[in-house]
Amino acid sequence: MTDFPIYLFILIVFANRYIFGLYLAKVKGKKFDATIEGYEPTITVVVPLYNEGRSIYDTILSLVRLDYPREKLTITVVDDCSTDDSYDWACRAASEHPNVTVLRNPFNMGKRKGINNAVRQTSSEIIVSVDSDVIVFPTALKELVARFTGPEVAAVGGRVHVSNPNQNWLTRLQTIKYYFGQEHLKNLERSLRSVMCLSGCLTAYRRSVLVQLEPILEQLESESRGRVEFAKLNIDENPLTAARYDVLSIPTAIVFDSGEAKATLIGARPRAHYERVLAEVLPAA
Repeated sequence: MTDFPIYLFILIVFANRYIFGLYLAKVKGKKFDATIEGYEPTITVVVPLYNEGRSIYDTILSLVRLDYPREKLTITVVDDCSTDDSYDWACRAASEHPNVTVLRNPFNMGKRKGINNAVRQTSSEIIVSVDSDVIVFPTALKELVARFTGPEVAAVGGRVHVSNPNQNWLTRLQTIKYYFGQEHLKNLERSLRSVMCLSGCLTAYRRSVLVQLEPILEQLESESRGRVEFAKLNIDENPLTAARYDVLSIPTAIVFDSGEAKATLIGARPRAHYERVLAEVLPAA
């Protein structure tokens, strides 16, 4: 009997991750994946780039061939000071297609700031973030914007699959991981209209929302006069660090002072909330 709570917990976790989502999808039917017709906003596809070589050229070609009105689609590649020939390949694609623009950061500033830079320089209604090694399905943009069923929908994530699923045992394992992640784990979040994390591989955002959120961290950093510095950690590449600080959802912001974690903020927060926490942590100037 002492093991019963453990088995019960395992059963609940399994049901939550693999069964409840499918059940809710069946119950909700068409409401589970509501769409609208005729919505064709202007779109800028932003591709952050760093050391992808020739593959960035293939990615750009897949983007210019998307099934979407040409006059409403622009593509912006942001090179984060690649040390290989990635920038040259991106420029080659831009010279062949007038709706492709290539930006180059003055220094290596990371993916988030690179995307923010591109967002500032466009006026499109929708921003689509695409990784530089992704080949996008021709109808992907139409499928994404069809899910913006109302102003309360700020972002829509696309499905990501492995292009070479049967090449070797590693690609087979990756294919299984993506299948369960896309088809099962996300079903529960989708059914509750509360997706915790959207993949950077292919996600569409309302630009108005990004503009509201983007300046907060940068402004607080610049206004602190060197007292505050913001950095981003990829928890997929640093799972031990994420476990150490109990990072269970995205976004999670942790405030450190002299190497010691002082506060944790989970989820998107308004500027006033960050200001209040920083005021509590930082000593008076």
